[in-house]
This record gives sequence, structure tokens and C-alpha cells, in this order.
Amino acid sequence: MLKRRVCRCVAVAFGVLLPAVAWAQQPGAVDSANLARAHRLLIAMHYDQNVLSAIERSVNLQRQVHSQLPPVFYDSAIARLRRTVPSVLDSLAPVYARQLSSAELDAAIHYYESPLGQAFARQQPNLNSEAMAVGQRWGARIGADVAKDLIDAGVSLTPGNSGG
Repeated sequence: MLKRRVCRCVAVAFGVLLPAVAWAQQPGAVDSANLARAHRLLIAMHYDQNVLSAIERSVNLQRQVHSQLPPVFYDSAIARLRRTVPSVLDSLAPVYARQLSSAELDAAIHYYESPLGQAFARQQPNLNSEAMAVGQRWGARIGADVAKDLIDAGVSLTPGNSGG
């Protein structure tokens, strides 16, 4: 049971990265100049720091939910994430290089290397965190409204009951 929970925690914590890394590993020729531009863009965006911040928040939430796991598990996971986050940039750069033209990458680099772009990049973790909270409140509100509507319509929401 504990082993299954540990696996679930790890999957949740790393789930943010896996889709992007899998996409980055798909075959396809990537222009080396665009690859260099994409890497430069990711650095200018503070992408590594932003991803690490999001994952650390997720791991810390998992730490609260799964308090039966020893703190050393979470501390070790975060330490490993910090050590390996540069490889995420290497995995994501081909995604950006394939999806964006040279002109688009150059324009994005120009913005993110500007003082305004750097200020925006530094605020991105806070913006993402607040956006996530807004989305959670919105989802909870929608879920409550749907449940109320279904109950008012006579649908049972008891588990195991097909309703209607």
C-alpha cells in the first residue's frame, strides 16, 4: 500500500514534465541554429527555475497529503530535481525549435531578454500559482453547481448508483 502511494506521489510530482519530455523525444529533424535559439529562449524565460518552482510546490503538497512517507523521500526528490533540471531544458529545446520559426524564436528572445521580459519571467511562478488557485476555485464552483443541478433533477450521486 505504501509502495503504491510512493509511486503515485512520484508520478504526480514528475507528471508536469513527462508530457513535454516525451514530445521532445519524438523524431524529426531540428535545425541546429533553431535549437540554439530555443535553448537561449528557455534560459531567458527562466524556464528551469519556473518548472522547478512548480514541481517543488507539487511535491510539498504531496508531502502534506502523504505524511506517512518520511521527509527524506521528499527532500531527496527535490534535491534530485534540482540536480537534473538542466536536462529538462535540453529535452524541451527541440520542442520549441520544431514548433517555432527562427523569426518567432528571435522575437521571443528579444522580449524575454528585455527588462520587461525578465520582470515577467521572474513573476511567472507567482502568476502560475495564482492562476492554478483560480482554476481550482472555478472547478470547485462548477462541480458544486453540476451536483446541485443533478440532485435537483432527481439524479442520485451516490457511488455505485448509475443515477437518472
